[in-house]
Amino acid sequence: EAHVLFRHADKIHNDLKNINEITKNLLKNAPGLIKLASTPSLGVNLMPELVAEFCKRFPEVKFETHTLHLDQIEQKINEINIDIALAYDIDSSEYIESETVFEGDFVLLSPPSIDFNSVSVSCHDLEGIPFIRIEGPLSIRLDNYFKENNFTPNYVTTTDTYQIAKSLVDKEMGITILDQISATNIDTDGVKISQLESPLKFDMKMVYSNQKVESIVLNNFKAFLSSYNFKL
Repeated sequence: EAHVLFRHADKIHNDLKNINEITKNLLKNAPGLIKLASTPSLGVNLMPELVAEFCKRFPEVKFETHTLHLDQIEQKINEINIDIALAYDIDSSEYIESETVFEGDFVLLSPPSIDFNSVSVSCHDLEGIPFIRIEGPLSIRLDNYFKENNFTPNYVTTTDTYQIAKSLVDKEMGITILDQISATNIDTDGVKISQLESPLKFDMKMVYSNQKVESIVLNNFKAFLSSYNFKL
């Protein structure tokens, strides 16, 4: 019985600690400030582009921006340390709302020396070609895609950074597959971008706390993201 009581007491202590943290963050939030986060690949060019465009329409709004990994985004939203975030394939949960703002495709990056002689490329075309693996939020989806297409990539190196993967392709180390946003929001001079013959989709979502009191500023930004024309 003592162990059961201790577990309940410990849970109550943690809940109170979270409530105190949320209260503190709510009190210090300025009404015209948006705390925006994204995963690293979205933070390079896309997040600054969105912030700049929104501030042209609403110059009185201030932003605080962060690049975080998925688990950090979920934690910060739960604590109301950030207002809203952009991330791939993150679903709604008990405390988090998730809305799709863009659906895109995975694409192939290859050096100019490799010519596939077609607009789109199949997994069969990639057999034996050195492949650069990217560890990240979409890597599991890509692994499942390869299994469905009975394809085993010839991995020669692994990285967790899209820019490094692109640079390795540029240095003719091999090819890689990544999401359309990352492919077009990093410098792709020196590499070719091809469509996959068998399409693989991804969702970019805006995520935010369902515990936070809504504001006009934040609602305006949500509407902006929902209607934004992502030029890729």
